[in-house]
Amino acid sequence: MQVSNRINLYAKLISSFYVRLWISAREYSALPHRNMSGYLSTSWQLLWLQGKYALIYDKRLSNEDQSVSNPDSFIEEFTEEVRRDRLYGYMRKYGWIAVLVVVTIVGGSAWYEYNKAQSTAKAQAAGDALFAALSENDPAARADALAGVTAQGDVRAITELLNAAAQHGAGDLIAAHEILTALAEDQTIPEDYRTIAALKAAMIDAPEIDQTARRQMLESMSNPGMPFSLLALEQTAMMDVAAGEIDAAIATFRAIAEDASATRGLRERAQSMIVALGAELSEE
Repeated sequence: MQVSNRINLYAKLISSFYVRLWISAREYSALPHRNMSGYLSTSWQLLWLQGKYALIYDKRLSNEDQSVSNPDSFIEEFTEEVRRDRLYGYMRKYGWIAVLVVVTIVGGSAWYEYNKAQSTAKAQAAGDALFAALSENDPAARADALAGVTAQGDVRAITELLNAAAQHGAGDLIAAHEILTALAEDQTIPEDYRTIAALKAAMIDAPEIDQTARRQMLESMSNPGMPFSLLALEQTAMMDVAAGEIDAAIATFRAIAEDASATRGLRERAQSMIVALGAELSEE
């Protein structure tokens, strides 16, 4: 089969060459100014192109014959082509899913890093503003600087507590009480900070503040199990002293001094108040 194909190929090439040569000779004879060198150059170029085509075709025939003579190689190549076509088909059908997953992962990571960077920048800005405000020596200037600090969550609670302390130091007890009361009623603030704010608000004693509401707040915070129950009892006893109820105050201070959960400092303050009020300490 290979020999017959090659014979047919060479026969076609030779016949086409001579036909082209005859046509070129007629064209040459019709030219007014004959150029033999140009004519021969054109003929040899045609011959070279025909031979090059013959070699390429002959090599292709050899490869085809070798593939046919080796069935295993032909089957492997066919199987590989089928697998490649399937792979390309799957990629065309489901490739968008992989692209979507990659885009989602990259986009989510970028969004997470952006939010993290934004939160870090806000925290740093709030910390710098808080540090600058606390650097003020004048209490009034410190209070004004703290009032201008913008923060959220725990940082906001700490800023408000510091602002109330600065207002108290500047002598503005009403402003300090209002800041602490608003902080204690803010449900977006963690409960621990709200409890501290409520206690500090109840500890402020000023003529403009309702004493009945203040005592009710302290009594509600002095129940057993409350975080600052002993401190609330101490403030209640101090209100009894201010109201002239010495016996009630001494009883409250004794309860504080005898409480096992009282800190050393709190116990010593209670004992000092008992002695100052003219009572004797209980024998241990």
